[in-house]
Amino acid sequence: MRSLVRYHATFSHCRTSIDYRATDGDMVISRVTTRNIYDRGQLMGITLKGQEHETTSILIHRYLGAR
Repeated sequence: MRSLVRYHATFSHCRTSIDYRATDGDMVISRVTTRNIYDRGQLMGITLKGQEHETTSILIHRYLGAR
């Protein structure tokens, strides 16, 4: 938990967008892009002032029973 807090503390401008979403029966599949700007200190001992970091993820959720 502490490492997650330190990780997010190094960013100031965090933007998340859902690029794509589809359903297939009881599954929801989402493609999500997160963009952050490093400008608040160090991340794992490295100072990255003003650099943008982009992460793309695929999330698959399965819903069973009650919706």
